[in-house]
Amino acid sequence: MPAPFEIVDVDVDPQNWTPVVAPFACNNVAIRNTLGVDLKIRTDLSKPDQDLIAPLTQEGVVAPLSGAPYWRDAGQSPYRFMPGVTIAYLQASSGTGAVKARFVR
Repeated sequence: MPAPFEIVDVDVDPQNWTPVVAPFACNNVAIRNTLGVDLKIRTDLSKPDQDLIAPLTQEGVVAPLSGAPYWRDAGQSPYRFMPGVTIAYLQASSGTGAVKARFVR
């Protein structure tokens, strides 16, 4: 079994929406904005809804294991995010750089 925790650099720029993709099945994801500018985040490119992650702050998506029995009963994996699924899309408000995405089983 691979390590239960992984940190990934995600390159962002102001022209493109960069997907954050789960490298393995996990329940918890954090995105830390290491840039000196706001980081835009959205979950659906077909909708205009978006939010901002301020410089040097972190956004977390935490799915407690208490939901696992429901997923198992449905015949599915006990993980919220399956490998290869896009969790969110990121865009720098200006400039380019890498932000940190953290994934935990």
